[in-house]
Amino acid sequence: EAGPDPGAASAAADRLSQRFPAFGHLTHMPSHTYLRTGRWHAGVATNARALDAGEREAAKCVDPYGPQHNAQMLVYGAMTGGELGAAERYARELRRYPAAFGPTYMTDGRDNVAELLVHARFAKWDSVMDLTPDQATMAATGVMLPPGEETHSHAMRHFVRALALAAKAGAPAPVPVPGVTAAVVTPAPASDQAGAADGGQAQQQVQVLQPVVPQAVAEARKQAQAEVDALAADTASLPPDPVTKPGRGLGIYSPGFKATAQHALHVATARLALLDGDWAEAELQLASAVAIEDSAGYTEPPRFHQPQRECLGWVLLGQGKLQQAADAYLQDLEEFPRSPWALTGLRAVYDAAATRQVDLRLPAPAPTPSQVQALLSQLAAESQGAAVTLPTSCPAFSEPQL
Repeated sequence: EAGPDPGAASAAADRLSQRFPAFGHLTHMPSHTYLRTGRWHAGVATNARALDAGEREAAKCVDPYGPQHNAQMLVYGAMTGGELGAAERYARELRRYPAAFGPTYMTDGRDNVAELLVHARFAKWDSVMDLTPDQATMAATGVMLPPGEETHSHAMRHFVRALALAAKAGAPAPVPVPGVTAAVVTPAPASDQAGAADGGQAQQQVQVLQPVVPQAVAEARKQAQAEVDALAADTASLPPDPVTKPGRGLGIYSPGFKATAQHALHVATARLALLDGDWAEAELQLASAVAIEDSAGYTEPPRFHQPQRECLGWVLLGQGKLQQAADAYLQDLEEFPRSPWALTGLRAVYDAAATRQVDLRLPAPAPTPSQVQALLSQLAAESQGAAVTLPTSCPAFSEPQL
C-alpha cells in the first residue's frame, strides 16, 4: 500500500474488507488502499461496514476503535468519488457519534464541519446557509477536543458562507481582454451633424460604460467580503499547528487547524477575485492553497476538503492556459488516481484544445481523450448509480447551485 505500486495490495484489501465483519477498524483498513488506487465506491462500502460494526460494539457497551476516522475516510472517499448522498449522510452521522460512542470517543475536532465542506465542494449553497454557528462546532459535545477547535469550526463556517454568497452574487466575471474597454457610441449633437453637410465629419461621442450592479448582487458581494474578513480574523487568532510524529510536515496526528484555515482563506479570496473579474489574482491565491497542501504532509484522509489543483485547473482553463490546466489536472491524478473531478477537468481541456487546435505536451502516462471518457464511465458504473455527474472540476467556483 505504501510502496510505488499500491495496486499490488488490492487483492489482499478485497479479502480483508469482507473477512472480519465484527472488527470495525480492521474492516476499514482496506479503504487506505482504495484511496490510493482510486476505488472510491469500494472505500465507501468497506467503511460503511466498519461503522456498522462499531455501532454493534457500542450497543454491547464495548468502545469501538476509531469510528471517527472510519467515517472521515468514508466521507472523503464519497466526496472524491462524486457520491454526494453518501457524503452528506455520513457527514451528518459524524455529529451523532460523540453521543453514540460515549466519552472515550476520539476526535480531531473536525466532525461538525464535515457537512459544511461537503455542501461547499458540491455547491449546495442553500444547505450551507441553513447551518447555524452552534452546529459548526463540537464545543457542546463533552468530548476532549484539540485547542482551537471552536475557532477553527467558526472559520470553516465563514469560509463556506463566503463561497455561497459569492455564488449568490453571480458567476465569475469574464476574463478581461487586454486593450478592450466596454463603451457605447451615441449620435453626435445636432450642431456637429450640421457640420457634416459642409464636408466635415460628424463626431461620435464615446462614453465608457460602468457596469450596472443590481442592489441584491452588490449586497451579496458585500456580505461575502464580510465572511472572508471574519475568516481572516479567525485564522489569525488560531494557535500554531503542533508538529507531530510520524510523518513529514505537520505529521499524521496534528489536526492542522491553522493550515486548513489559511488554505480556506486563499480559496475564498480567489472566489471573490473571480467575482471581480481578476482571474490572475484567483490563480495566485489558488497556487498558494496548493502550496499549503503540498507542505502540510501526509495524512489520510487529507486535511483539506478538496485538492485545489481541481479549482486551479478550472481557473487556468478559463484563462485559456490549456497546457497549465492540463498539467494541474494530471498532477491531481497522480495524487488521487481516477479522480472524477480531475478527469472532468482534463476532458474539458482536451475539448478546448481540439476546438482551438492547440497541441498539448503531455507525459506518456497521461490518459488520452478516449481513455478519460472510459474512466469516467467506469467510475459511474462502479458507483452503482450513487455518483452525481460533475458539471466542472470546481463546482464551488462555477456553479450557482448543483
